[in-house]
Amino acid sequence: MLTRLWSEAFKEGENPREAITFRPGLNTIRGGKGAENSIGKSTLLYIIDYAFGGSSFLKTDTLKAKAVGHHRICFTFEFNGHPHHFARLTDEPGFVHRYSDETYQNQLDRIELDEFKGWLKRNYQLADCDSSFREIVSRFFRIKQGATAHADHPLQGHSREPVTTGLSVLYQLFGLYEQIRDLQAAFIQSEEDWKAVKRTRDLDAFPVHVLRTKKDYEKALKDEKRLTEEYEANIKGADQEAIDFQAAQLNKAATLKAYLQNLRSQRSRINSKITQLKANLDDRAGQGVEQADIQALTEFFPGINLATLEEAQRFHHKITQILTTEIIEQIRGLEDKATALQRSINEAQYQLRRTGVPAEISRERLDRSAKISTQREIVRQQARGYEQVKSFQEAKKQAELNLNQGRASINSHVIERINPTIAELDLQVHDGEDDWDAPALIFSATGKSYEYKSDTDGGDGTTNKNLILFDLAMLHLTDLPAVIHDSPLHKNIADERVEQILRLYMDFNSTGKQIFIAFDKDTQYEGTQVHELIMASKVVEIGDGDHALYGWTWNKTRKDKKK
Repeated sequence: MLTRLWSEAFKEGENPREAITFRPGLNTIRGGKGAENSIGKSTLLYIIDYAFGGSSFLKTDTLKAKAVGHHRICFTFEFNGHPHHFARLTDEPGFVHRYSDETYQNQLDRIELDEFKGWLKRNYQLADCDSSFREIVSRFFRIKQGATAHADHPLQGHSREPVTTGLSVLYQLFGLYEQIRDLQAAFIQSEEDWKAVKRTRDLDAFPVHVLRTKKDYEKALKDEKRLTEEYEANIKGADQEAIDFQAAQLNKAATLKAYLQNLRSQRSRINSKITQLKANLDDRAGQGVEQADIQALTEFFPGINLATLEEAQRFHHKITQILTTEIIEQIRGLEDKATALQRSINEAQYQLRRTGVPAEISRERLDRSAKISTQREIVRQQARGYEQVKSFQEAKKQAELNLNQGRASINSHVIERINPTIAELDLQVHDGEDDWDAPALIFSATGKSYEYKSDTDGGDGTTNKNLILFDLAMLHLTDLPAVIHDSPLHKNIADERVEQILRLYMDFNSTGKQIFIAFDKDTQYEGTQVHELIMASKVVEIGDGDHALYGWTWNKTRKDKKK
């Protein structure tokens, strides 16, 4: 718990104030005889909040140049009997300095603010809560304008915070959040999935036209059935048993068949050319004039020039030899091409077998089957797409139903615990008179929202009293470590109720819980129990002028600045 608070800037007149010592239970900051403004009551509450890791103090007038300016706030927390000394500099709000002594002179180190808040969360036994330390405690620190704000919704943090955030903190403090966390996560995921599918549909990003009505969906199912029947009728004309092939298989098979037909045509032309060349080669082998024939010519033509004939014969042999070599080379080239084509044919046949489509089916039948299958695949995707969208929609509805049912169960459990406690506290405030309408926490039918109020009295005094009772009930029932109630919260409450509220505060003196309040105008209660209770719980007294927290009030000109 917070035990000490001090700053060099705190003054009473010209002298620095001593450290403020806090205790378990009620710690009252007593104001002046009247409801003086700008003396530092709310500022000190903001500084206590600053010691608890808050940041609102940095936005107050205190740090303006015309006021105090930047300074050091020193404070001590005690857990398990061991004190821990810290300081935060207003011009270095993201860090916390640790010290070994209560004079805050011997610094140990400097840690980041988040680490410090995590340390507080663990030491206040809140480590099991998913929310941060500040998310938990800040909504119960009611200071200045925020003191009476959100009286009907006491779990509200800032005005723009979703209601569910405050409810999550409530469930965590009651140890019930795990029961709903998985349901919330499932709903959030289903909602994100549905939104993603919806965006895809609205942007026409589906690969096929999106079906939006049940009528379109039913038509797509009929078209799918019709195309399946056409497909089966077409494919059953093949010699082999009809098999249900995908459009991609049929298209590939048709392409391979066309490719095979082209390869085989090329191979047939090449083989024909090889046959022609070989026949030509055989014809050339029988051509030319034999030597015996040349000798026979001399018998008929004794004067013939044999040398000329022999030269012509040698030339002819040479030409024949050249042409024969060229033909042989052409044959070899064409045979190589034929061999390559055969390899391609073999590979294409292998690929065709891998499609699973019977090779006996004609190309025309394949083309027709592929066309039907493509059309069927389109309507099938449309139908499956519609079913997918509907399934996401139904999953979202089911997740929301599960969440609402789980939330209703948890809300009932919370109500069973907190409302009787509030009613008991309210009975004490009314000094045992049981005919008063006690405030109650009421959840909506869906459990997503709530109200906290008395049905018969909506006056400022009653709503402020009710807000105090809510915080005290939370202190009683949960591990909430502290609350802060500024003086506006006690205004407008009937005098006879103020005493009882102070006694309720004092009931926490025997616990480790702490209550910090600002209270002024208590002199009007002189001679009463209210005055005695205020004096008994006072930790510091702040007044006008030199008795202000910083030695002067903001709404007056400082004497040392007058020229």
